[in-house]
Amino acid sequence: IASIFFLNAWMVRKGWKDVTSHAVGGLFLVVIGYGLLVVRLPVTPGMVLACVVCSGYAFFQNTGPGSLWISVSSGAIFLARAMLDSHHPPDGISPFPITHGTGALIGMVIVGLLTYVFRREIDAGWQEREKLLRDGQEREDLYRDLMERVNDVIFVLSDEQKFISLSSSFRKMTGWEESEWIGKTFHGLLHPDESIKVNERFMAVLHGGPPALLNMRIRRNTGEYLFCELFAATRLRDGATKGLGGICRDITERIRSEEELLES
Repeated sequence: IASIFFLNAWMVRKGWKDVTSHAVGGLFLVVIGYGLLVVRLPVTPGMVLACVVCSGYAFFQNTGPGSLWISVSSGAIFLARAMLDSHHPPDGISPFPITHGTGALIGMVIVGLLTYVFRREIDAGWQEREKLLRDGQEREDLYRDLMERVNDVIFVLSDEQKFISLSSSFRKMTGWEESEWIGKTFHGLLHPDESIKVNERFMAVLHGGPPALLNMRIRRNTGEYLFCELFAATRLRDGATKGLGGICRDITERIRSEEELLES
C-alpha cells in the first residue's frame, strides 16, 4: 500500500494527475483482491481502514464519474470475501460475516459520494480563484502595456509624495532612469520657485481636496527645465486615501510656440 502511494506521488510530479486516481485505485484493488480472495488473509480493521483511505484518496484526485468504480469495487471485494467465507470457511480464521461485507460496501459508496461532493466544492473555489488571478494578471498586463506605450508620464506617489512607480516614458521625458527616482520625493524634480506651491496643492488633494491640475517646470538630467502640465488625484484603497496618482505631460513646445507668437 505504501509503495502504491509513492507511485502516485511520482505520477503527480510527472504531470499524469488525470490518470493517477485510476492507477492508484487499480493497483490497490489488485493488492486487496489478491490478499482477500486468493490468499484469503484475515480481514482486520486496519485493512478495512486502508481500503477506505485509498478509495477516498483516489476519488479525491479525480472527480470524474469513472472514479466511483474504485470505491464500489473496494466494498465489493469485502462483500465477496464475506460470501466466500460463508460457503467455504477458511481454516483457522474467523469467517468475515455477510453483514460486515455489506456494511463495507455501503461505507465505500458513501465515502466515494462524500468525497465527490467535497472535491467539487473545492474545485469550484479554486477555479474561481484562478479566474480572478488570471483576470487580474490580464488587467495588470494591459496597464503595463499602456504605461509602456503612452508618451505622458504616469506616476504614483506615496503619502509622503515619494515615487512608488513611474512609467517608462519618464526616461524619455527627463533622461533619468525610473529606478533612480523610486523612493525619492517628487519635489526633487521641481524648479525651486514652484516647489512650495506644488507641495501645498498636493497636500490639499491628500486631505480631501479636488484633483490638481498644475503647470510647472521639471528638471531634466541635463539641468534644463521642461514646462509640464500635471494632473494628480488621490488613490483610494479600502475607502482610505493611499497617496496620489497622476499624469505629467511635456508642454514645452506648446509654451515656446505661444511665446514666439506673442513676440511676433
